[in-house]
Formats: sequence, C-alpha cells, structure tokens
Amino acid sequence: MEVFREQIGRLKENVKDLSSENAMLLEKCGDLEQPKASSGEDQGEDLSLSVEGSEKSDVETELFIGLPECRTKRPLQN
Repeated sequence: MEVFREQIGRLKENVKDLSSENAMLLEKCGDLEQPKASSGEDQGEDLSLSVEGSEKSDVETELFIGLPECRTKRPLQN
C-alpha cells in the first residue's frame, strides 16, 4: 500500500511540473493560432456539410452478432 502512495505522490508532482511547463509554453506560443481541432463547433459544421452532400444508400453485410455456433449461412435478402 505504501508503494502506491509513493507512486501517487510522484505522479502528483509530475502533474504540477507538467502544468507549469504547459503554462510556460502557452505564454511562449500564445501569439500562434490555435488549431481548428480544438473547436468542436467548427468540426460539427464540417461534418454536417459532408453528410448533407453525400448520397444515402443501404449496405448489406454478413455481419452476425452472437455465438459462433449459432451462425447459419443465410442468403442475403434483396
């Protein structure tokens, strides 16, 4: 149990070090533009445009969810 407490302590120190390093890097690179991926709003708009512009079609597969011994070969229905 003591080993876990020591490890948790080291990890918490590591989090503090990384947080301070992150803050320093953000100040250093603050004038750079933030990547678009950080904004979920922009991604949602792009996704809706691509879905609206694509044609919809049905796809049939031989996907089976269940135990392997329950599988029976069934012809695809049209």
